[in-house]
Amino acid sequence: MVTDKDGKKSIVMPAKSEDDIQISIINWAKLQKYKGRPLAYYLSHPANGGYRKDKEAAKLKRMGVQAGYPDLMLDIPKGGYHGLRIELKKLKGGRTQDNQKERIAVLNEEGYYAVVCKGFQDATGTIKKYMAGELLITDKKEKAL
Repeated sequence: MVTDKDGKKSIVMPAKSEDDIQISIINWAKLQKYKGRPLAYYLSHPANGGYRKDKEAAKLKRMGVQAGYPDLMLDIPKGGYHGLRIELKKLKGGRTQDNQKERIAVLNEEGYYAVVCKGFQDATGTIKKYMAGELLITDKKEKAL
């Protein structure tokens, strides 16, 4: 954790895995405020990743877990979007799967701002721009999948 010249605390740490990056993003979001609550209150992760035993995986699938759904969901409408969805990748070596590309395209068609972000800085920068209303439907920024 570091403190900038205005006394604002933020998380800046290199992360090796996508899980580490995501934990850093959630910790960062706990320090950001939106309507009196931590931004992390509105930012969640669907339980759709990682290895699970067959019985548990089957149960989660019956409960609605779907492959390819983005890693982070920010449920705050901004700039004409219903919410923000981020598929998180590590800086080096992270590859977007076909089902993830398809899901991102569908979410964008349905009015979400859904993108792939590489690393902590890209993801938190995207969240900041989204929350500032800088990502408008009329001038949508396309991010490479």
